[in-house]
Amino acid sequence: MFTAKPKSDKWRQKVSGRMKRAYADGKLSMQGQNNPMFGRKRPDVSKWHEDPDFTKKRFQNMGMKPNKKERKLDEIFKRHNLEFRYVGDGKISIGRKCPDFIHLEQRKIVELFGNYWHQPSDVDKKITYFASKGFATLIIWENELECESHVVEKVKAFMKQPQELSTPSGSGKNALRQPGHIRNGADGGSPGGVRSEPSTGVLHVLP
Repeated sequence: MFTAKPKSDKWRQKVSGRMKRAYADGKLSMQGQNNPMFGRKRPDVSKWHEDPDFTKKRFQNMGMKPNKKERKLDEIFKRHNLEFRYVGDGKISIGRKCPDFIHLEQRKIVELFGNYWHQPSDVDKKITYFASKGFATLIIWENELECESHVVEKVKAFMKQPQELSTPSGSGKNALRQPGHIRNGADGGSPGGVRSEPSTGVLHVLP
């Protein structure tokens, strides 16, 4: 194995002197006209995430695949004929976000929250975002997967609930565990809609 020889103090002082002189002469300065971005405007990337092609490429590059918990929930859906499809790999994007599971006909989403990665404050944020796009959202925490019957009952109740605007009673983990605590957009969008105009950024279905 190659091992670099330790540098002497004389060598270190020599290199340090060169660097100091270069900075003093402005040769290494990134300020003002020496900055390659000087005078250039940063591109507006705010609309990129609304572009279905950009979203598709982004998730393809990330190589998103269902994790262990998501596979477990997907298996529960299949065993009990619950028509929620896993799309967390980027097949479907809603605005700038990709849901975990979706029921397109009912315009409903199921998000699986890991206890380590998510905080109670994330619940309202996720529900509010998808509500603005016309989708109702149900949050399932990973510890709930320990009781399959509970998950099935919760999802079935969520599927039966009509598309209405409702406000959660709180933002903690327990506050949104009941199926009734969902929120949907006031306009609701087109039931069963699969693709909207790219300018709206509501729903993109990617092949």
